[in-house]
Amino acid sequence: MSLMCITIVYMTQTISFRPDERTTEELRVLTRGRKTSEVLRELIHKSYLEDLYARAIADAERLRNDPEDQAELAAIAQEMDEIRAW
Repeated sequence: MSLMCITIVYMTQTISFRPDERTTEELRVLTRGRKTSEVLRELIHKSYLEDLYARAIADAERLRNDPEDQAELAAIAQEMDEIRAW
């Protein structure tokens, strides 16, 4: 078993990462000729986007169930109907 410690330096902060055996093997497979830092950046970006989408979905669900927001949408729809009548 070989131990791996990855140190990432960005701006003025250093991040140390000590993967377990499973993560080490998975990272080895993911790198396949690419730099570890490139793979980690890609994974961080992907995770960030997944989190962003999950929060957007949760916010949309919250708004969908918000009675005040629903009332405002109904009022806007009514105004749009009145404008179309002209």
